Amino acid sequence: MSKRRAWDDWRDLLPPHAAAQEHPKGQKPQRSHFTTDDVDHAAPHRSLSLLRWGSPRHYRIRKPYTCKAAINHIISFPTYSLHSNSFRSYFKSLLGSSVSPLLRINWESVISSHSSILSDLDAPFSFAEVSTVIKNSKNFKSPGPDGLILEFYKKFWDQLGPSVTGILNDLHSHPKDFSKINSAYITLIPKKKSAILATDFRPISLENSTVNIFSKLLANRLAPHMADLIFNTQATFMQGRSTLDCYIAVSETLWACNSMDQDSCVIKFDFARAFDSIGWDFIEDMLVARGFSSLWISWVLHILRSATSSVIINDSIGAPFAHKRGLRQGNPLSPLLFNLVADVLSRLISLAANSRSINGVLQDQFRGGGGGGITHILYAGDLIMFSKADPQSFNQIKLLFKCFELASGLCINLAKDICYSHRG
Repeated sequence: MSKRRAWDDWRDLLPPHAAAQEHPKGQKPQRSHFTTDDVDHAAPHRSLSLLRWGSPRHYRIRKPYTCKAAINHIISFPTYSLHSNSFRSYFKSLLGSSVSPLLRINWESVISSHSSILSDLDAPFSFAEVSTVIKNSKNFKSPGPDGLILEFYKKFWDQLGPSVTGILNDLHSHPKDFSKINSAYITLIPKKKSAILATDFRPISLENSTVNIFSKLLANRLAPHMADLIFNTQATFMQGRSTLDCYIAVSETLWACNSMDQDSCVIKFDFARAFDSIGWDFIEDMLVARGFSSLWISWVLHILRSATSSVIINDSIGAPFAHKRGLRQGNPLSPLLFNLVADVLSRLISLAANSRSINGVLQDQFRGGGGGGITHILYAGDLIMFSKADPQSFNQIKLLFKCFELASGLCINLAKDICYSHRG
């Protein structure tokens, strides 16, 4: 294939207008203008596709799609060095510091093993399976440190397919090799319009393509089993379930409590740094208790423990640091792992309700599952608790949350709690 033909094929992969506006030598690309109104998590992948031009410091931002998302590439700090260093120090301390469990859960009393239904997770990757992942992947996602976008794999899959499948099966057999390729850029997404502090930003990881594809393969295999592993109190990131079901369940429960004039209290809790604070020892113990194979657990742990990241601020790439806890936001497997962790809390709440440590609502109407009534609903990073308006339930809820935090590292953000009570 001639160089001109290869360049023409590559130009077909570029976003609209990008191919027509060739990058003059020595000239930096211009930026589009964005604001901080939209805080969509998918914005850095969907609306800001960054393509590398010659130098790792230079990127061109797609112009045809005008969105209102702001990421670190366009955040301008008046005192650049001060803010960039403080931001990088914060996320390094958040993700680069380990957390050891101070409590251990008696797993036999909380969850049961499902090893019989998880045996298909360990099979080698077939060419057809990898091809399906590549074909169904979304376009215009930002690349990681390797600079490869998924459109590149799609365009040249006939030539790359056998080699990529072989590499993935090598990782399948030798998961220790992840340490050589498991790097990522961290881009910061504002959580609110007036984002100033480091805590006001959400870190989204742009991973190397090979690790991302491998994680997607694991996620695709695990997803069909999630309904058997997780209580029906969760719906987010679940096949066959909708987050809308959670809102409907909350609405119907509130209506039933009000119409029956029952004493009730509804509290909305928000997890503090939900993905970033989970301890890896807890994840390992939880996966073992659920019956995952040692091979599958080794894949997950090597993906977590070999991870390194660099925070990008104002087009400047910081020094890499090693992860020591948390789940990467942007990795396809992370939402499913978070659901499995949150399900442990869900089961602990149900056990407390069945033992009458926590008094749920509508106990006479819902006698199934131990007779504790309706106690909670989980969706995304939020937890809705239903209980009788009595001090015993409140104290037990606080105690349960504290114990779960000491065991897993996942804690409740008390600054964002919302409480609603009804007296019958």
